Amino acid sequence: MKLSHCPDCGNPCSLTATTCPRCGRVMKPGDLSESNLVKPRDNSKFLSVLIHALAVISGMIVFSIIFFIYLSTEYYWSRNVWISLISLGLILFATFLAIGAVFGFTWNKGGWKLGLSLGILPLIFSGVLLLGAWWNEGRPTFYAISQKIIWTLPELLGGCIGAYFGAKYKQKRLTTG
Repeated sequence: MKLSHCPDCGNPCSLTATTCPRCGRVMKPGDLSESNLVKPRDNSKFLSVLIHALAVISGMIVFSIIFFIYLSTEYYWSRNVWISLISLGLILFATFLAIGAVFGFTWNKGGWKLGLSLGILPLIFSGVLLLGAWWNEGRPTFYAISQKIIWTLPELLGGCIGAYFGAKYKQKRLTTG
């Protein structure tokens, strides 16, 4: 049913209405026209913001859990720090790949942007840690910089790749049957 606005009170009325349900104005032919139609409310922008906020929050929660569990294990404190950093990067990549695929499959219109949203807060967190190290210790070392890159780059790549392929899989599935 198409709705138009009442000329007196602005209330939405059916194009076939004889009176306005709000003010009681008797409608004459031509009072309600299709040029003054009520446009349906578009909730897609709100939903998109909500989905991206959910991705950002879940990305930070997952990052925090993995990061703190990994730091509490003895494997992190092994003699070869580079091996432990690379293994943490691989764990983060695989985890964010899976989460990104779920987000991309569920909300396939977001695609890789949802994966990028997954890594926003961990990226900010790593940047803050790097700035804190710079503030307290002076110029950050190569190790400190590479550590933060190894923490954030796998998340961003894994999240984007996972969300992209999750969205593509859902679109393919929708078109084939």
